[in-house]
Amino acid sequence: MTLVRLLDLIGIGVFAVSGALAAGRKRLDLLGVYVLASVTAIGGGTVRDLLLDRRPLFWLSDATYLMVIIAAVAITFMYVHYKRPPLASLLVADALGLALFGVAGAEIAESAGLPAVAVVVLGTMTGVGGGVIRDVLSAEVPFVLRRGNLYASAVIAGIVLYLALESVGVAHQRASLTGMAVIAVIRLAAIRWELTLPASPASLAVDPEDTELWVELRERLAAAQGVELEERTIGYHALHRLLGHPDAFAAGMDFDAQLVSNGVDLDAEPYAHALHGELEACAADWRLLFQLSNDDDLGVDLGTANRLFVWVRRDDLAARHFDRIRAFIR
Repeated sequence: MTLVRLLDLIGIGVFAVSGALAAGRKRLDLLGVYVLASVTAIGGGTVRDLLLDRRPLFWLSDATYLMVIIAAVAITFMYVHYKRPPLASLLVADALGLALFGVAGAEIAESAGLPAVAVVVLGTMTGVGGGVIRDVLSAEVPFVLRRGNLYASAVIAGIVLYLALESVGVAHQRASLTGMAVIAVIRLAAIRWELTLPASPASLAVDPEDTELWVELRERLAAAQGVELEERTIGYHALHRLLGHPDAFAAGMDFDAQLVSNGVDLDAEPYAHALHGELEACAADWRLLFQLSNDDDLGVDLGTANRLFVWVRRDDLAARHFDRIRAFIR
């Protein structure tokens, strides 16, 4: 088995795991889990093959893809009953799978004689299409469209570089590997350093009044400590956040708050708890109260964890009762 083939199957497996986890958050049955995992793993490539009229579809001519999906879902299904998913490792693997799928899709489109723009579109679709279908079926805003995510943008950049290198005479294999590396590096850098595209004012996660309140609070804290603030945007890059929606890193944290408030130890098999289903159904009662990130100006240093998330029940927030809040550092 070649390295490219191995990475291809690993990418399929990782995408299937992300689909299975999304299905778990929606409390789908086992069939629903397999369906969501499958469309996540092979959805992008399927749409590409249909648009190119390639027959048979890649996963119909090679059953290994379906076997990997079945195995990935089975392992995930058993694993989450005893431990929390290793999200950091999954993000790294997802970045590698995204890089491989994006450039591989571009190569297939290029071999069909399509113009460069179409190659970029189909390559990007191959990399992110499965996740878009997953989110649509889960009644979520597609991840690639959410504010603050360099995901599809990373694929576009890598494919454009791949095509540019080929156009100036760089060997095909070297150009494709460089394109993959750029996609992976951009995606991992975006995760590590919160790199984002500029956001429109309408996409702010908090109301304008809340953003102004954060600015005011930050200025008061700085004045009390006698420090001079640097000019930076509040809200757009989620340095701090009041109410609204948490970062992608906090996905599922509302459920964690529900578990902890009911005495469940998150380090001791939380997903095997007898009341798992009932507790998860009530996770929507929790709201993000505020998010605090590392801020050198204010002397806030959370270490490599980088963010503090504080959650409150909806009823408690309405009643201004803050004695039962739950805090997490990630």
